[in-house]
Amino acid sequence: KQFTSGTVEFDEVINEIENNRPLACRVQFGLGIPFGGFTGHFVVLTGCDSRADWVYVSDPCGLFGPSDMSYTDFKDHYLMTAKWTHTYFTCE
Repeated sequence: KQFTSGTVEFDEVINEIENNRPLACRVQFGLGIPFGGFTGHFVVLTGCDSRADWVYVSDPCGLFGPSDMSYTDFKDHYLMTAKWTHTYFTCE
């Protein structure tokens, strides 16, 4: 499996990260208004805390940088208006 439309469950995020496979995620900004000059964007989930349901998001955009947030916040409203739309699996 290399790509899926949509999100994956938090248990799968944990499994991928614990096996040294960060997840690349496409997020889509809402309201039809480009945020920072774009509407879609890629970030990478590089870590997680299974006890707190948190993910560590590495964002290549210099404006946002890395951040920690709850899995639900990332999935449903990253940077307030973006939703996670696609998942790309990496390999070891």
